[in-house]
Amino acid sequence: MENINTKISVLMPVYNQSGFIRRAWKSLEQQTYKNWELIIINDGSTDNVENVLQDINQDSRVNYIKNERNQGLGFSLNKGLKYATGEYIAYLPADDIYYKNHWKLFVKFWIVRKIQFLHFPGLYLIRVILLTIRLKQIHLW
Repeated sequence: MENINTKISVLMPVYNQSGFIRRAWKSLEQQTYKNWELIIINDGSTDNVENVLQDINQDSRVNYIKNERNQGLGFSLNKGLKYATGEYIAYLPADDIYYKNHWKLFVKFWIVRKIQFLHFPGLYLIRVILLTIRLKQIHLW
């Protein structure tokens, strides 16, 4: 793969999801592609989200924003967009995870190969690409 250094801004709005955030954070932190920033938007949570985020906020790639009251997902995502500095924007729900090579594959197929449309459900993508290659080799596609 070419030496690509494209920055990805990952938006993570949270509302009373303290039990999930650490797992989502770990999946991002363990990415093989490292040029990303995480923008966490606390949408007025009333649980212990801020306690959970204390160690996560120590990472220089993390930007923490807090809404004083619950404004909803759309409001929070739009607010996060204002702080994004990456060339690409991604969404990581606090109760979800990324596979370890998620962003490496994204960069490889979207940016390097200039694919126009990419639906990225993780491991399924690899199987589809391999199947497509096989079909093209036997001229079924």
